[in-house]
Amino acid sequence: NSYCAQGFSQEIYINLGNNSHLDSNGFSIVGIVEDKMSKTTINHIYKGYGEVADLCTTPHPYCLYNKYGAPKGVNTTLLLQYGIGYIENHFPKMFLISKQQLTY
Repeated sequence: NSYCAQGFSQEIYINLGNNSHLDSNGFSIVGIVEDKMSKTTINHIYKGYGEVADLCTTPHPYCLYNKYGAPKGVNTTLLLQYGIGYIENHFPKMFLISKQQLTY
């Protein structure tokens, strides 16, 4: 498995391009974003935190770092320990899904 497909909790990976070369790495498709409004919404999700900190122990293009060299992303250990309060206090621009609807 690639580092992205290791899986943490209930994260959803939104693929913005045709990356079928990732299929063999353990990614599971849960849906397709087809309409223009949904694509516009996805493009407005804040991207300033980068990848989860746990996956940024070595430099990677998806990892973002603060001025001290620490990863800006969510630390999953702290998230599991402190819950949603950790996100609300440290990641105010985080996009949270509060409601979902399945259609067939």
